[in-house]
Amino acid sequence: MLNYYGDSSSFETYNLRSVLNDQLPVDALRDKIVLVGSNALTVKNLLLTPYSRRLYDMAEPMSGVFIHANIIHQLLSGALDNRPMMTVYPSAFSYGALVVWVLVGSWLGRRSVTSVWMGTIALLSTCLALIGLSYLLFLQGLWISLVPAMLGFILSGILLFAVTNRQAEQLFLKRTTRAIMQHYPDNPAVTRIAVEYLRQGERQRQQQLVTAIEAKFLAHLDSLEKRSIK
Repeated sequence: MLNYYGDSSSFETYNLRSVLNDQLPVDALRDKIVLVGSNALTVKNLLLTPYSRRLYDMAEPMSGVFIHANIIHQLLSGALDNRPMMTVYPSAFSYGALVVWVLVGSWLGRRSVTSVWMGTIALLSTCLALIGLSYLLFLQGLWISLVPAMLGFILSGILLFAVTNRQAEQLFLKRTTRAIMQHYPDNPAVTRIAVEYLRQGERQRQQQLVTAIEAKFLAHLDSLEKRSIK
């Protein structure tokens, strides 16, 4: 992996005409590594690099000779200045780290049901910490898979939050319906009105759940009455 030093402005450049006319500064090429290449658009030796992107402008490609200059600078800096070379973790470690972040996101998403705001703050804080950690490691020459880990963390957190929140809603609805149906033997008409009011305020699937609990409770009461008659 190439640890770029800079764009074309980071290197001394001279055009061919200046070389042929002996117009270069004194000792400009002495004890230097000289690369000869073209940066003309017609040569079609242009590549996109991390320095090509601009926030509002179009991407500006870099010619191959400057990419070679970055490669040579990296090799010399690693040998003379102990500049760290770009390395990566083994694939097994990357997969293991991805699993760990997915589990952390799942745990955080499940815990966020009690406090959505605290869960959101924790999610954003962890993402920022992960970005900061990856940047610090990048400065030390270590490349980690940031995007898969972050996506796994965020998606697992959102998924577990949605599933846990839905389970909590269903549990609350079950308890509410059963608590209302407990008054059916004493006030059947009022109880039916209350259950119907509860049912109309829910979505279709939740309405089916209320209907199922009501039917089960009524069947249980019916079986008790038949036993008492016998």
